[in-house]
Amino acid sequence: MNNIIKTIYSLPPRTVIRKFRQKLLGNSSHVFCLEDIVGSPKHMRAQRGFDFLNRYQSILKRHLKWEELNFKDKHVLEIGSGPLLGWAPLSILMGCQSYTCVEPMFNPAVLGSDIIIEKYFLPLYKDINALYDSGISFKQFIGSLKKRVNIEKKELLEAQLINSFDITLSNSCLEHISHLYKNLAKLKSVSSFNNRFIHLVDLGNHRGTRNPFEGMYTMNPEAYYSKYGKNINLLRASDIQSLFDKAGFKTSMTLYYSFKDLYNEKISPYWSDKYKEEELFMKTVIITEQTESKGL
Repeated sequence: MNNIIKTIYSLPPRTVIRKFRQKLLGNSSHVFCLEDIVGSPKHMRAQRGFDFLNRYQSILKRHLKWEELNFKDKHVLEIGSGPLLGWAPLSILMGCQSYTCVEPMFNPAVLGSDIIIEKYFLPLYKDINALYDSGISFKQFIGSLKKRVNIEKKELLEAQLINSFDITLSNSCLEHISHLYKNLAKLKSVSSFNNRFIHLVDLGNHRGTRNPFEGMYTMNPEAYYSKYGKNINLLRASDIQSLFDKAGFKTSMTLYYSFKDLYNEKISPYWSDKYKEEELFMKTVIITEQTESKGL
């Protein structure tokens, strides 16, 4: 309840009213709302995508003999790209041949919104150009977003994917997918032979609690779903890596960070009998193609 109250206070009044109206009337459009996107400091920070990818690859280079992704002339697929095309704008500016976003809630009006183009895509363009000099004008950049980015407004299993993808990406998405093995098998079937990938997995409860595992380990999954819903699949890091391997991928898994701080609940035998404590408190991991370790 405290988290709900905090969320309400953090949103603009008009957004709160609209969300309450949708809840009461059952009126949900199943797409990202433009007003919510524009009013979100999280989504509208133009440097966010680059910062995330740069941070992930910096961590990978600390632990693995990792070579940075090269988007030039590549076919790229992102699962769960979010309201503003995920890493597609960055990849377009870095020369990818095509970019496919699998995002059921994408709102096509995003690419026709003057305020989003001015407040998000223009600063992003200027920022990435300062770093890499894409060699294209802003007008060409927006044109490329409209022509070379394919939006699949479906779940991954239902998406019509025709390319063999050189690079596949996801950012805090896989933990939300039910029947993950079937989805990873689909992903494998559309991946090129030398496919490279980065999948950031957030293993916390996604409920904004002081400790990100609060409430998760005090009960079994069925009880958790009954109380909190099925927003996350409750798979742990080793489970997810095993499913990648079962689907035919060869993977490396790198710990981003653990988070046991502020945790003071008793752990149910369901969890303590299946997993070591070290794994239970892995907050975020990065799964990539198999890469030699630096042996640190």
